[in-house]
Amino acid sequence: MVADNPEEKIALKMFHCEIQNDHEAIAREERSYKPIPMIKTVSDEEIRQNYAGIKTQVADLLKAESGVSEAA
Repeated sequence: MVADNPEEKIALKMFHCEIQNDHEAIAREERSYKPIPMIKTVSDEEIRQNYAGIKTQVADLLKAESGVSEAA
């Protein structure tokens, strides 16, 4: 299978399909976008701690559900 782009068509493809976009309408829509407001600033350390906590919770859940004891 191969794919092409609009500027360089490939004749020997499994299927022939084109997506036709209205670039002016897309540009108008994008100009009306508003920036996403900042809700909370988090540090790298907070992200690491959250990740480690979730990882520990998942491990504990797996142990509890599988019946594996702490000594194992």
